[in-house]
Amino acid sequence: FPQGRKFHSIFPFGNNRIIMFGGAHFDTVTSTHNTVSEHLWMFDFEKLQWSMLQSLSMVKSTYFHAAAMNSRGEIWIHGGVIQDSAEIPNDQRITNLYRMHTRVLHLSEIAWDYFLNCLADRKSLLQQPEVLSQLNIPKRFIGRIH
Repeated sequence: FPQGRKFHSIFPFGNNRIIMFGGAHFDTVTSTHNTVSEHLWMFDFEKLQWSMLQSLSMVKSTYFHAAAMNSRGEIWIHGGVIQDSAEIPNDQRITNLYRMHTRVLHLSEIAWDYFLNCLADRKSLLQQPEVLSQLNIPKRFIGRIH
């Protein structure tokens, strides 16, 4: 079972399942919040069973973060609180932005990401969207530029 926690995130994961990550466990002895491990946990509503996802983990275990999942199965995690050391919890606010994939992307999505990352100036796409059509970029990707 995952450790009890609050200030975590939960998202749908396939059919009848959710994934949970991040958060903090309140230590009643020291009256402090301690970040939980980087592991992601899945709950299966049909089996009523928790399991740890071995292939996924958070870059940094955070709590009080903001997180959102898009239609591509990417989870974007922004900011939150981390602790420098497990022995001496020292809460530190961060503003980092992390992306985590919950499934393998289609090759076209990977190519689109690579294309965007190779551009020196993405603003030129906003000013000249016809260039994408001339490059035979699929309309579903052109529609994402705004």
